[in-house]
Amino acid sequence: MLERGRTEEAERFALEARETVGLRDATSRATTAASLAMVRAAQGRHEDAEELFRAAFDAIAGTDFRQIELEVLDRYAPFLRERGRDEDADRADERRAELFPAAPKSAARIA
Repeated sequence: MLERGRTEEAERFALEARETVGLRDATSRATTAASLAMVRAAQGRHEDAEELFRAAFDAIAGTDFRQIELEVLDRYAPFLRERGRDEDADRADERRAELFPAAPKSAARIA
């Protein structure tokens, strides 16, 4: 929706999704916070977006939900770069690499 410029609709959808998430559903809390963060960023509400990204990371802290963390990082790093925060974005990219290191190109490297 955001890519199509439908910010108001994206906001409504993200807010409604957050209302349906249970307190124990760390995955959904993280993904809905990240989605709303993207809406806030599109609205120019960067401080709110940053706070929501932090809430997304907090929701999955201490879990083994690496794929969810990767999804949030995939949204967070570009957000940081767009704001000229390249060092922070580089750290986010480094974390992504820690979560899912590149597979070796040949079996020879494994041995």
